[in-house]
Amino acid sequence: MEYKKINSNKPKQRFYSSLMAVSLIALVCQPAAHAQINNVSSIVPAISLVLNEGSVGDETPEGPVGNVDCPSDAEVAEVLANGASDPRMRGSIQIESQSSVDALAGVIIITGSFSFESQAGTELDLSPLASIVQLTESNINIRATELNSLTGFDCLRSIQGNLNISGNPNLETINGFSALESIGGMLGFNNNPSLISIVEFQSLETIGMFLQIFDNANLNDVTGFNLLESVGLFFQINNNSNLNIIDGFDSLREVAQGFQIQNNNLTSVSGFSSLESVGQFAPVDPAIAIEEMCNENPNLLICGRSFF
Repeated sequence: MEYKKINSNKPKQRFYSSLMAVSLIALVCQPAAHAQINNVSSIVPAISLVLNEGSVGDETPEGPVGNVDCPSDAEVAEVLANGASDPRMRGSIQIESQSSVDALAGVIIITGSFSFESQAGTELDLSPLASIVQLTESNINIRATELNSLTGFDCLRSIQGNLNISGNPNLETINGFSALESIGGMLGFNNNPSLISIVEFQSLETIGMFLQIFDNANLNDVTGFNLLESVGLFFQINNNSNLNIIDGFDSLREVAQGFQIQNNNLTSVSGFSSLESVGQFAPVDPAIAIEEMCNENPNLLICGRSFF
């Protein structure tokens, strides 16, 4: 598909599909509807959100994922049947040292919160986490750590809560979420000043609440979300001063509330070729909305998409 700068002098066109109006809320023209939301954690407990109720019985990626042998469906079913008495199921986890990582070798399901403590250090071998397949009713919080890289989680397929990667001053690379298919709450990358790229989420299909990418000073490109189909509330990529490229959202069909891309240093935005609907309030002509995005990012050399 060819992308080009939209000529603001062209007549505005309105397009409707045979089933619903194809709508897109303007990214910046309605700031009240798209205000940056920073305290998602305060909202999550008030919402009972279970994406894919049958996910506990879905097929898991048996066999190798990269160099990792993932647990089989039979093993996952056995752990679920045994419940908390099975050593392969754990409650809340705090990673404080290498020994706390090693203690999780062979664990398949986590039912509580999962967090990394700031004193965990910079050079952890996270490969023992690779057997984890599901986090049920729980979050992964990787905040204010000294980690240089984030690996592991190679077999993780679903998180019913949030995946929050924020405030990690040394974090440069994120690897090992390539099997992740669904997140029930938020996926957030905020205030990681050394993070260079976000590319490791090529299997992700649904985000129940927010996709937020804020204030990552050295982030250069966001790609690799080619299977993402829906975001339950807001899609926001803001205030990343070195961000040049956004690409790879070719399967994204729906963002239920707001779509916002602003205050970056973008030279190329592509993808979004399947986007049909953004927002349930005050729909705007898609061509106008894309024009607004182009105007709000004046350095864009490639901007826009065909709706027909």
